[in-house]
Amino acid sequence: MTVKTIAKWDEKNGFLSVLDKVGKEATLPQYLQVDHTSSTPDANGQLRDHFTVLEGLAKHQEFSVKSEANALGPMINYNPSAVLKFLPAKNLLRISDNVVVHVKTDPNHPIPEGNHRILVVDHFHENYYPKAGPYQHSWFPLLELPGTSTEFKKRYLHPGKVSLGCLTVLDHERWTEIYEFLIRRRKDKDYVSMLQVCPPDAEDWCKLFNGKYQITIDGEAYAWGALNLVFSKGADNWLNVVGTSDNHRYTFRGAFALTKDAPVAHSFGPQGGSVMEGRLTDSQPSSHWPRECDLRVGCWELNFQEGLMVPVKIEWKGTIAQGYWNHGAPHKLQLTALELKERPWYNYPWNYPNWSPNPPPLPV
Repeated sequence: MTVKTIAKWDEKNGFLSVLDKVGKEATLPQYLQVDHTSSTPDANGQLRDHFTVLEGLAKHQEFSVKSEANALGPMINYNPSAVLKFLPAKNLLRISDNVVVHVKTDPNHPIPEGNHRILVVDHFHENYYPKAGPYQHSWFPLLELPGTSTEFKKRYLHPGKVSLGCLTVLDHERWTEIYEFLIRRRKDKDYVSMLQVCPPDAEDWCKLFNGKYQITIDGEAYAWGALNLVFSKGADNWLNVVGTSDNHRYTFRGAFALTKDAPVAHSFGPQGGSVMEGRLTDSQPSSHWPRECDLRVGCWELNFQEGLMVPVKIEWKGTIAQGYWNHGAPHKLQLTALELKERPWYNYPWNYPNWSPNPPPLPV
């Protein structure tokens, strides 16, 4: 086996014109790995290089090109794969620390959260965006996603204006930069890098969790127990929360971390990024009800983005008395959302870790 790469191409479109084994014209992208099998004259006496493609859509297929074109070059050193981050809530794609571009995708056919492979360029695509440059015809396929409809299984990263399930780059003048960033990268012989579809950020979580919650004690709704929680973005990857009851009898303030080990102010109890805790204060205490008790939000780390915590449930934990866990009468307290909200399209389904069968219990 003599492994080479496609080292020359048409500068107008970035593809090499070749013939398949039955003499039909085809195009192949830059830097594709091939096995140069032989060089033999054709019917007209012209020497042709014969090769088998080793990666991408045309893998295992046989082609030939005129030897005088010197299109097959020595094996190159590929750059390591990278992780491109797509932020659906903002329609932004982060290529690197210094390159962020505007993108579009179809909200009716979203790309699910998680990690997806960016494959080797497959073939020439018709495109008519002058600002996108000569490489606008080179589209990077995204690995077929399980569970999508057959109509939208084929997704691409490409320049354009309209998306039908693809990740479409709207900043056409940046496409050459994106192309050159990816084309010489390899993870293996099938894909060049990864695409990470990120979950919502702090502002999105606030919108999702803001609302009214019923306080339940020992399975019964508390008469004055409708608590209005308002979340807002804090500093250093943490959220603030303020709660008030409908009759303004109770007040609550707290904070919790969105990422592990993020500094959190005004919190109670164990830290480490897994639990938000705050103190609920009764301004009109009675003999059978404590002046203070604690409220907590349980958060767990996503299984595809290390360190990112997701609020899973809001509850009171343990028994209450004088603001401490597991002291006093064994009352069971919990919160139930009264205004259920649909999950944002870009966050459905949530990619929680694999629990068996439920999330881990909150620590006492």
